[in-house]
Amino acid sequence: MLDPKMSFEHHLTLIEEKVTTALRYQSRISGANWGITLDKSRQYYICKIRPIISYACPAWFVSLTGGGLQCSLPKPQIARLRKLQYKCIMLLSGSIRGTSHDVLEKECHLDSIEVFLYRMSISIRAKALKMRTYDFWFEYEARAYEDGRLHDKYGQYNNSAFEILDSRARGLVKAAGLRFRATWKGPCETTVLQAWRNPVNRNKAIEQQAIMQAAEESAKGWKAYLKKRLDKQTSTYRPLALTEGWGAESLAYYKGMTRPESTLGMQLRTECIGLNGYLNKCNVMRDVTLPGSNEVVRVRVEATCTCGHPNQTVYHMFMHCPDLHDARLLLIREVKHFRWETLLTTDLKVAVHWAMVYFRLEQFALARLDSMFYFNAGGS
Repeated sequence: MLDPKMSFEHHLTLIEEKVTTALRYQSRISGANWGITLDKSRQYYICKIRPIISYACPAWFVSLTGGGLQCSLPKPQIARLRKLQYKCIMLLSGSIRGTSHDVLEKECHLDSIEVFLYRMSISIRAKALKMRTYDFWFEYEARAYEDGRLHDKYGQYNNSAFEILDSRARGLVKAAGLRFRATWKGPCETTVLQAWRNPVNRNKAIEQQAIMQAAEESAKGWKAYLKKRLDKQTSTYRPLALTEGWGAESLAYYKGMTRPESTLGMQLRTECIGLNGYLNKCNVMRDVTLPGSNEVVRVRVEATCTCGHPNQTVYHMFMHCPDLHDARLLLIREVKHFRWETLLTTDLKVAVHWAMVYFRLEQFALARLDSMFYFNAGGS
């Protein structure tokens, strides 16, 4: 038994130290503009770093959505875990300061750390449950659990944390079994039962069901984030990354890109990028020499575009900036169908090459030499 007052502060500190060490190793093989691709960097996080966070999580991550559990992991500790994953995703994605962790999780197609840890802990608990004599595919279920508690009076008992978690785990097993039966290709019911009694098949079905439920929770969380953001924002305009639903489609846009290309692509889609509009929003300061003297002062970056437009944004630069009119014709010639909806989705790679040359971002000064538009820009 675990004491509900037990603190896992020291364990989380140990996790943070181990993850920091792993991130140092990753920073030696990859940066925002060099090194392994986004896909390989993501796999490094999934296979190397995230297991460090989730190690033995069924013992210490006790958290349920919907309440009913009094000894859940405290919110400050969950916030530490979220901050830790955000630090990892910032490194693997190459994003700049201020990018929302919800948007980055969606773009990299990674579940939030709470959803992932719950998936791991509840699936391990579900696999450990023994198979009951009467299960869901019989005409009737057993009236009581193994401990003798009646189903119809389950809520009247003073349940412990383990019993509450076991109840959730049984729900996962039942959902996995129903899906297993519905998708089974066998000739008769007996074959399904025999296959389900095989621990390998049963555990695989439970794992698949847990992954599906985690994806549903991530989709709900993404919708909640969009609604919360919509309620707070005064403008109806949204970056393209915020107009899409949860899924692997966003990550697929970066397939086949080099490291600098995927970094700029994510900055374009999230519009968290080194253009004046975003820099002004982040209160970034810039050194300016006073006219008629050598004195240098630090002033806040103005949001104004070089063309005089009051807000230099990704949308303005691609679609309307008069200074880029001739360059825009080259982009139209390359993509054939010039539409904002497809420019940063199906035509993302071409848009990235164009932005590398004409956005004049110092971060990509070397990467622009490999752009397909570099010579069209006069080699400058």
